[in-house]
Amino acid sequence: MKGCLKDLKPLVFADFVVYAAVALFCFMSFEQACDLFHTGGCSIAYLQGHFKDVYDVCGDSLKAFPEVPAAYPNYLPSTYVLFALWNIPLYLFGAVREPRLDVGLWVFWYKALPTIFFFASAWLIFKIGKLLGMTSKTAFVAAFVWITCPLAFFSQFIFGQYDSFTIFFVLAGLHFFLRRRFLGFALFFGIAATFKHFPLVVLVPLLLLAEKRIFSILQLLLLSLVPLSLEILAYWHSPGFSIGVLNNAFGNRIFAAKLDLFPDIGYSWFFVIWIVICGMAFLKECEDEIEFQRWGLYLCLLPGVLFFGFIYWHPQWLLFMTPFLVLTSFLNRHSRFFFLLDILMMWAFVGFVVHQWSFNVDQRLLAQGLWGSWNPGLQVPNHSFLMKNLFFLHEKRLYLSVFFGCLLLHVIFKFPRKLGPNSWVAVDQINISSFLSAVRWRFLAGVGIFVIPAFVSYWLIIKESRPELANVKCFLCSAECRQK
Repeated sequence: MKGCLKDLKPLVFADFVVYAAVALFCFMSFEQACDLFHTGGCSIAYLQGHFKDVYDVCGDSLKAFPEVPAAYPNYLPSTYVLFALWNIPLYLFGAVREPRLDVGLWVFWYKALPTIFFFASAWLIFKIGKLLGMTSKTAFVAAFVWITCPLAFFSQFIFGQYDSFTIFFVLAGLHFFLRRRFLGFALFFGIAATFKHFPLVVLVPLLLLAEKRIFSILQLLLLSLVPLSLEILAYWHSPGFSIGVLNNAFGNRIFAAKLDLFPDIGYSWFFVIWIVICGMAFLKECEDEIEFQRWGLYLCLLPGVLFFGFIYWHPQWLLFMTPFLVLTSFLNRHSRFFFLLDILMMWAFVGFVVHQWSFNVDQRLLAQGLWGSWNPGLQVPNHSFLMKNLFFLHEKRLYLSVFFGCLLLHVIFKFPRKLGPNSWVAVDQINISSFLSAVRWRFLAGVGIFVIPAFVSYWLIIKESRPELANVKCFLCSAECRQK
């Protein structure tokens, strides 16, 4: 195997060993309660034959406790269908025969499916790199740089979510876009939007960059909305679908950052700036293929930064932005700076989430992993040493401001200028050796920023736990902890 890696220098065999060991350890150690449990459980209802009433059945059967309101599914059918196909072996062999939350170690089977999509997305980044003119080795390193991105690693292996479904189809659509096959681009972005709606934020600017004819723009936009529309129409009659999907108040998040001009009425910063981005994309005339590619990547990055700068987001969602952060950094003269900046961004991100979602996105992620049963105190607030206490700055606004400031650096210094100094480099000028050490440090330090304090908290909880905690049930899941 070492011989096969000779052509990938300056990557070495140890890079892959270390990554595999850390990824496997985090895969088995962490999991958020209880998105994956709920979504995997809903998929079993499909296997029971509940095709028309799956949202209503799951709303009542997957409540955490009898006294809490019904926990209706929040996603469109595509997410549950994928999990249903993946869970056929569990159903056939009797491991999980009905929708339920407490599936024990079978949660790792659930977690394996989005992990496969995660690595399939890395393969698409390799393909995109080749399309941009990179050699196979350079494109492979680009994919490796993405899978070692701390934010991406956190979402997939620590938080344990399935946003990789969205990423896979977005990158497939981007591959079509860069080949100027816009029908495939619109269709794959439309499929991606059935998992999470974020791709629509990127779709429109890309569409306006590529096409200037109004009728063609409308055609492609309508095509992209076909998958979304079909899934909505299929369950329009379902009360559970209306409550869980159509009435989830996502619009409130869009107007979280606003400029108030009238009582209770204000501008959404997100929409105002997004309209400006769309106008900029429409007015931009690319003179050659390289400029088209650079603007395409930048217009994937820019709405993502906008989204996470002015929307009330959840931690796992940031996976959506990471491929574009990495690809634009990879093609930048300041690659080393941006990869080291990821460490600061990860520190700010972790500092924010452990305060914002205390006793949810912190040491409690260990409770659903392999080590959770050894430490029941992880599930009991009064006996749990909160991870946020290890972050001595307890001002959430500071962490969030640092995080957004790091994102703005990407936006400002990656702008693909035609005149004046340009920070982009040609693909044949990429010097992997100049930034690979930064990539290694950013992976170990970035992941360690979360993992080390989590296990320090774990040890302190064991040290302080009382004997009666031994009888505490190790799976507790409240409706409040569920995040879309």
